[in-house]
Amino acid sequence: MSKIIETYITPEYLKRLKKLKDPKRYLYVLLQYFKKYDEVNENNILEFLYNYPIKSRNVAFYALKHYCKYNDIPFKLTLRDIETFPNEMRDKPTLTEQECENLIKLVFNKNIDFLIRFNVLVAMLYGTRSIELSKITPEDIDIDKQEILIKTAKKGVVRKHYIPKETLPFFKLFKLLNTENLSIPQLRYTWTLVEKYANIPHRNHLGWHSIRRTLATKLLNVLNPAIVVSYLRWSHKDILMTYYKPDVKVRDQKVFEVHPFLKLYKKELNNFVKNKGKLIWMKNY
Repeated sequence: MSKIIETYITPEYLKRLKKLKDPKRYLYVLLQYFKKYDEVNENNILEFLYNYPIKSRNVAFYALKHYCKYNDIPFKLTLRDIETFPNEMRDKPTLTEQECENLIKLVFNKNIDFLIRFNVLVAMLYGTRSIELSKITPEDIDIDKQEILIKTAKKGVVRKHYIPKETLPFFKLFKLLNTENLSIPQLRYTWTLVEKYANIPHRNHLGWHSIRRTLATKLLNVLNPAIVVSYLRWSHKDILMTYYKPDVKVRDQKVFEVHPFLKLYKKELNNFVKNKGKLIWMKNY
């Protein structure tokens, strides 16, 4: 509970809550919401409220509306939207093959801010949630061991990952810059830029998590589910995961052998090298 408050609910907002008549009920709703979701968007809110106990749904609605208003998050929903929430709206989009290729091309575009390219690369390699991206620090990267530590505030687990040698220059530069990564609100805005730069048509509920869903879908088609569950840091308590205790490097190398986005990265890297490009552009970070 304390981790959720530290991650999503600022001290300033807690002070604001205390001015309300019944702050505990609002706080309870927020805690329940962030146990299930790491992003605040229309689809997640609708899904959360749709499954919330009917007797308390109004309170939950206004608690989330209050949170969004304070944090400058668009909130155009009405109580009627929850009642008419159709099944098709709950379908969460994945990316097309062309959109995946466009994202990899974005990573190599020296005219785009380095942090944007770095986060797209990390998201495509490891299927990171936005909260996981925001928590990455230079200290989490070990260049000598070719490892990165990915931390999550959800029920998933903290996990080390192997860094493919072809992508090391990006991780080296992030570590060299010794800077904080983008915050969750910054990442939310950055996704709108990603759509623009990668020529991805905007559609409802598209975001950083769409990369994760796309990667999971593709990997589950070719790998043992236990490997995918471990790689994407899910906290399944299935007996399968009790016995699956992989070596980080061995597990990730199995994934990278079939990783669809790493294949796209290598292809674009070859094209880039042929054009005599330099992989790190210091002036554009």
